[in-house]
Amino acid sequence: MKNKKYLFIDIDDYHYENRIYQIDSDLYEQYITLLNESKNFKIDVDILRFSKLYGKFDYKISNLFKTIDKFVVYILNLKNLKFLNIHINYRNLLFALLIAEKVKNINKNIFIIFSGQYMKTLDFSEIKIVDYIDFVCTSKSCIQSFCKLNRSKFLKLNKVDTLEKIKFEYKVFDNINLLREVVNIKVGEGCLFNCHYCTFKNFYSRYHQMNFIEIIDIMNKYNLVYGTNRFIFNHELFICDNFKLKNFCYELINNKYIFKWSCSTRIEFLNFENINLLKNSGCDCLFIGLESGSKVTQKKMNKNIKIDNILYTIELLSKSNINAIFSFIYKYPTETREDLIETFKLMFKIKTIEIKNKKSIFMYELSKINFFPNTLITHKYYDRLNFDIYKNYDILYYPNEIVKFIENNKKIFTNYFNLSENISELYVRFNEFVLFIFKEYIYIYYNKVREIFEKYSYDILSLYAIILENYRDEVYEILDKNDNVNIDNDKNEKFNKLVNKIL
Repeated sequence: MKNKKYLFIDIDDYHYENRIYQIDSDLYEQYITLLNESKNFKIDVDILRFSKLYGKFDYKISNLFKTIDKFVVYILNLKNLKFLNIHINYRNLLFALLIAEKVKNINKNIFIIFSGQYMKTLDFSEIKIVDYIDFVCTSKSCIQSFCKLNRSKFLKLNKVDTLEKIKFEYKVFDNINLLREVVNIKVGEGCLFNCHYCTFKNFYSRYHQMNFIEIIDIMNKYNLVYGTNRFIFNHELFICDNFKLKNFCYELINNKYIFKWSCSTRIEFLNFENINLLKNSGCDCLFIGLESGSKVTQKKMNKNIKIDNILYTIELLSKSNINAIFSFIYKYPTETREDLIETFKLMFKIKTIEIKNKKSIFMYELSKINFFPNTLITHKYYDRLNFDIYKNYDILYYPNEIVKFIENNKKIFTNYFNLSENISELYVRFNEFVLFIFKEYIYIYYNKVREIFEKYSYDILSLYAIILENYRDEVYEILDKNDNVNIDNDKNEKFNKLVNKIL
């Protein structure tokens, strides 16, 4: 008798532009642990990546739902399939549910498991979709849960050797060259803070960071197996303990490692001393959540960054050759026009520092406020949230039945909803517009950016509304020519002509 198949599904990268270099670390840990025990369980364990089967054409939103149908057919044609484990995050939940429903409608004997830390945030108590989900678990509890479901005696699992896990990874990823370029390492989890919009507190009950010796050991092993010299540390708040950071950096410096690495931190944990340490130990990029330039909004968010101290630290950072990605949020429930203007002023000041010193490169992420399930602001404003048809450009092309499905399951899809005052066509491509200015146009026409911002009192949202009302086709054509690598002189010249019309 042939073994039953246990299949892990990775659709974290369902959107072509969101495809990540490596498989999610929690998902890979589940997979490699169960694979290591497969003989004891008498099952065949495999993993299937959505992106491995389909190309860019299939990812287009106009084709994506047909691609999901093809994916389901592919799954159902696998022999002896008994267990289907779909790893969940906020990006793929909708598509995971569609896959699960379609699979269950055709073969009710397949046992469907939804796993991942994101499951901690979701409330399925009043939702009928549980009819086609047999089991829900977090990543860490998944294998133990499988043991109990199968009445297995193998509750004490054998630990998989780190080097063996690393050696096996390319077989799953199926692209050894990208592993040679850069590797994501999960070095801990959790956050010490409690921002009201953030969902991480739901994921992790405590803050944990891997020992610095262990981190360097993993870096060395990737370097040994693949020749990897660049690493991204996956942790919401890697830099917060100066003592631990010094030990880590000095170990890298004293042993003359040539690794390049990046991580996340809060701006207040950076200072002259540790910025130099970061630079000398190979850190070349930081992700820093600033979120707002307004003191009032900082307090309302419970982010509580001291705005007056930000620019001094950024000035230090700009002279270090360490690049940074700063994230910002707009349309927070309590945010006023004046608050938002303070954010845009801060964004311009940071870019001014970068351009003046010409060493570090500062990039931005900008997003309209998301009401993720089970966050403090979602609980507070839940009754006022409406489906946001303008959440992003893709949703405009969702089939009506998909929109209805989301609307009927608001509790688990709250990030598709927003306050009525935040739902407008104005916001569909506003993020792209702002990022285009700060990513491209400002490098060629810095004085023009300053002139137009000053004319409109840094109210970029009102500026965009005027452009959209009078020159929609032109600005959309410019934004459509998205290039994540190069500055397009022709595109910037066209935009400059638009700017001249409204100055």
